[in-house]
Amino acid sequence: MSFNIPGYFLDQKTKKLFKITPHGPFSLKELKKRLEAEEQEAAAATSGTSSKKTGHSLTQNVPNNITQFLRQRATMGSQNSSLINNAAFHYQSDMSFLMTQLKLRTKVELEGPKQAYDNMLVDMTADPDYGELIMSHRAGKLKRFGYQVNPGFQIWKAGLSWEIEQNNASSLHCGSYSYILNGLEHRTIVGTSGGSLWRHSLPKLPALVDHDLRQQFISANGSIRDDNSIIGIPVLSYADHTESSLDKLFVKKKDLFWSSAVCDEYDQIAVGGDQALYHLSSNLDLISSRKVKSTIFSTHIPKDQYNVCWTGSRNGLIHLTDFRQKSINMNPEFRQSSSVNKIQSLVGFELVTLGLDGSIDIWDTRKPRNYQHKKQINLPEPIRKLRGHVNETNHNLGFDIDLQNNLLMASGSDGYVRIWSIFNSNSNKPVWTSEKFPAPIPAVKFIVSQNRFPRVQEGWSSLIEESLLLRQCPGIVLFGANSESSESSSIQWLTAIK
Repeated sequence: MSFNIPGYFLDQKTKKLFKITPHGPFSLKELKKRLEAEEQEAAAATSGTSSKKTGHSLTQNVPNNITQFLRQRATMGSQNSSLINNAAFHYQSDMSFLMTQLKLRTKVELEGPKQAYDNMLVDMTADPDYGELIMSHRAGKLKRFGYQVNPGFQIWKAGLSWEIEQNNASSLHCGSYSYILNGLEHRTIVGTSGGSLWRHSLPKLPALVDHDLRQQFISANGSIRDDNSIIGIPVLSYADHTESSLDKLFVKKKDLFWSSAVCDEYDQIAVGGDQALYHLSSNLDLISSRKVKSTIFSTHIPKDQYNVCWTGSRNGLIHLTDFRQKSINMNPEFRQSSSVNKIQSLVGFELVTLGLDGSIDIWDTRKPRNYQHKKQINLPEPIRKLRGHVNETNHNLGFDIDLQNNLLMASGSDGYVRIWSIFNSNSNKPVWTSEKFPAPIPAVKFIVSQNRFPRVQEGWSSLIEESLLLRQCPGIVLFGANSESSESSSIQWLTAIK
């Protein structure tokens, strides 16, 4: 039994979701009694002793996420390892199961021809902020939206689009750096296009008022509009909160930037180009650079190791760079079977990379390298290879990872979107595959973990019951989805729970 989804419980035996009732056998009080009994039975079956003999409470041993699971496994020893492993397995398998049940709930049509969104990039803000969404489209333009997923998926325009460069954006990040200007808190948007790294700032969006909500989202009979297909995206007036400004610009006219990694909490930015790797401060001041023989397609600064940077190159080499050194020294650590298109650190000592040949490899960063006379002769092999991803040298494919639930999602050049469970090492196949789209999906996002859900607009509290506001439905968002019969692209919200 699992309570990962507020308002529902998952029966482990039947693998079905049931709604929690105020009274009776399916009330929260009775279900918790059942859960405690099941945990005691599981502990007795696996360890041969009851929870009283071990001197530990079962409820204290059940981790809420994979991070807690790894910490408990490292510190609690072998005494309760079977219980912890079982709890972590059920936690991960519950979310993996929900991902297999995804259904299309809302589809929002985007303006303009679908070709305008072929190279789309998207970044989103969430907890503890109100939801904001930045989308790149066409040649050098950005669009800004507000969004939320409770009590249903809603999206609205927050001002007009603005230009950044003549070239398509090659990377896009909503920064965590903010400042006060003219009494308004501003958010930074950082990205690359052509040979430029730019930083724009926008005032953070305030809460919507009841009038805006009633006008745009409430039907004539007083209920919330929940159309499966929404043609027009409403435009809400935010007064002085929509004007953007270019704060900083870093330019290398003879280079072409392919990727960037931003960690402005610790004043670090890495930019990968055709000619060099650049290390900059959050103010876009150049700290150091290193010429490269092969284009850097992907860069990544781990949140728990902000002084290092992982890079993936056109020649398949994966390098580790330590910014604390006086000069950039790029040490080759691994070699993928093709050019490295995406790179991301996982929980613990693992790294995942996506290649332009469709390979998805997971590496153990602790594996030793074999050297002879300071020359590297052998690089480690990946510890896992996820199967099913398809790519044909396409750089503009959607990719996202939810580290709390160890879920990986990737869009393929064959028109399918797939989800893998990284936690389940018994299978390297996807746990879910979407319907086939006529063109690849350029951007995808998980909204599964607590920190992925945006703050609910305060105006909803006067319009709907509190239980709906507290409900969180895990799901995914597909950006730039289209069909053969449609001349436009859409945003699709898929979730397992209505």
